[in-house]
Amino acid sequence: MCEFQSLYFNGDGYVVRCRHCGYYQLAFGSTLLTLVKKDFEAICELVKYKCSEDDFSFSENSKSVIIPTSSFGVHMLLTKKEANRLNKILEEAGNEEIAQSLIRLFNQ
Repeated sequence: MCEFQSLYFNGDGYVVRCRHCGYYQLAFGSTLLTLVKKDFEAICELVKYKCSEDDFSFSENSKSVIIPTSSFGVHMLLTKKEANRLNKILEEAGNEEIAQSLIRLFNQ
């Protein structure tokens, strides 16, 4: 049974990691993904890259950012603003994971 460790939570979504199996759960908007570590890291890098690209959409409400997932045929379709909010969630979760691992290191 999973025992989730919260890495980030706000009104847009959350990231948690299971202390036992190491799976990550990423919730954003109406999407919930369960990912192994390498897939979680890959989506973090991809979202960061997509946020650094120029925005050529016709309007700010255009769903023009496509984020493929590790599940065949499943993609997240986001506006540039949504992609930036997702990137913030992922960055904050990464920072929290580093902080928690440092705390564990000093508590040993």
